[in-house]
Amino acid sequence: MRCLQLDVPLAVAVAVVVGDAWSQLETGKHSPTVWKGDVSLEEFFGRESRLFVCANYGSRAGSSYHTLLEYTI
Repeated sequence: MRCLQLDVPLAVAVAVVVGDAWSQLETGKHSPTVWKGDVSLEEFFGRESRLFVCANYGSRAGSSYHTLLEYTI
């Protein structure tokens, strides 16, 4: 399990995606731009090689998520 913390200004939702698994992150009470969450990566080692950080910006960009970062795991 990995604890992730990301600063994503203006996002209404942030998720980490590995394969078909989506892990939604949550904002902190003191900073609405900081998104945090636990993501389990161990199950993907040897099966999946890429992790994506995606954000949804709500009505400004429709309801879809946009890829912000891509990592090799």
